[in-house]
Amino acid sequence: MSIPESIEQLLVEAELLAEEVLTEKQQIIELDRRHNTNREAINALKRSSGKEGDKVWINLGDIFIQMPASKTKQNLEKEQEKIAKEIDQLRNGLKMKTQRLYQMEGKEDALKGFFLKGMSPEDMKFVQK
Repeated sequence: MSIPESIEQLLVEAELLAEEVLTEKQQIIELDRRHNTNREAINALKRSSGKEGDKVWINLGDIFIQMPASKTKQNLEKEQEKIAKEIDQLRNGLKMKTQRLYQMEGKEDALKGFFLKGMSPEDMKFVQK
């Protein structure tokens, strides 16, 4: 492989990686919107919950279904957990791809501290002792 071909291959790889980064960022934004919408729905259910066995109307795609409020709330909370896991997975993958992209550009110093994680409550207990 000649030098121009290897440079072209590197540019193609960088372009594909950058496209993946942009796509994942957009997926994170869409999932975050769903997460916020579900959070609003859960709060609305908490505020309006009356008697046990009350039913609420929910929209599932193109249809509306009447379900018990408690069951609806449980389903929304499960979906919230699922969305949160998906967002975390996408963010972790995004960090790795961004790091690889910076390495390809020769900007490795720009990512110092990029993989830091916040301290958990347990870690804070040890620090305070």
